[in-house]
Amino acid sequence: MVVLARLIMIAVIAFGFALIFKKETRDGLLAYAKTNKGIKVIGSARIVMGAVLLMASAQSRLPGLVTVFGIILIIAGIVALVIKKEAINSMAGWWESKPESSQKLMGLIPIIFAAIILLGL
Repeated sequence: MVVLARLIMIAVIAFGFALIFKKETRDGLLAYAKTNKGIKVIGSARIVMGAVLLMASAQSRLPGLVTVFGIILIIAGIVALVIKKEAINSMAGWWESKPESSQKLMGLIPIIFAAIILLGL
């Protein structure tokens, strides 16, 4: 399970770099996040990633850290699934209103979190 968790975190880091360097990826993600299908997919993906981290935590170098991030991801996934679409559209609109240099920072968020988790796995 640790190998699967590592592969997922490497993919998340790669996705973060795509958000930084490819404007089309950023714009596509924001547009997709506003759709009903996008909300369900993103929320479900967070729950699955959190579950994988929880299952891998017992075999990891820092089980407490991996467990905390797994729980955070599961909670974030549940929140994404139950939050109103208007709130998600508002958050996406807030990101879109920022200058491009600030939007690129959005890619640093998954890179930092995934790198920390990867070090704990």
